[in-house]
Amino acid sequence: MNIFNKYRITYPILFYTVAVSLFFVLVGGILNAFKSPDAPIAAAPPQETPGYLLPDPATQPPQVARVKLFNDPDGLRRKLSTIGVGALSPWHYSEEQYASLSEELNIGSPMPNSGLYTNIFCYVTGEQSEYADQVDIQLDIFNETNRGYALAAYKKVVSKAFTQMGIPKPKLLVGSIGKKNFEYETADYTIQLTKQPVNIESYKLRITPNTRNK
Repeated sequence: MNIFNKYRITYPILFYTVAVSLFFVLVGGILNAFKSPDAPIAAAPPQETPGYLLPDPATQPPQVARVKLFNDPDGLRRKLSTIGVGALSPWHYSEEQYASLSEELNIGSPMPNSGLYTNIFCYVTGEQSEYADQVDIQLDIFNETNRGYALAAYKKVVSKAFTQMGIPKPKLLVGSIGKKNFEYETADYTIQLTKQPVNIESYKLRITPNTRNK
């Protein structure tokens, strides 16, 4: 048997296979030539985190404040009602948070035009009913003629607040009032004294307890 007879069936199949492949290559090239260069490329669908990998809020341990008194908001506001700014209101839900606000301690004479007094006030806030997130004590000096007396009164109120909360008062805190910002941090709480960015002289002392698992 000669070679041609042996492969006379194979040659047509090979020829057909090559022809079909060239046809698809040619058609693909034509389609790519007419494709707009600005055509958007389809983005891959976002990958969603499987539900079994997401944390279950029900399994998260409850939190408590590291400063014991902050875990009793009503007891905290009663203690702060004795620091000289008047009684703080009951712990209640207001404007998407829990809060307790004191009266205002008015100092000296009011501003001649506005009638506003230099004042000191205190408020407690928190996102949960079970514990308070922070205590703020603020001084607003509307009448500059009362500045010296107001700063002295603010220092006295701040010192009483630390005594009532059972938190040691940082040594340099009182000396910083009226002069510069101050920050002090421990494992249990953070203390910040800041001059407020408003058009009057104003200072805010903030005590924020850290939290731990219950």
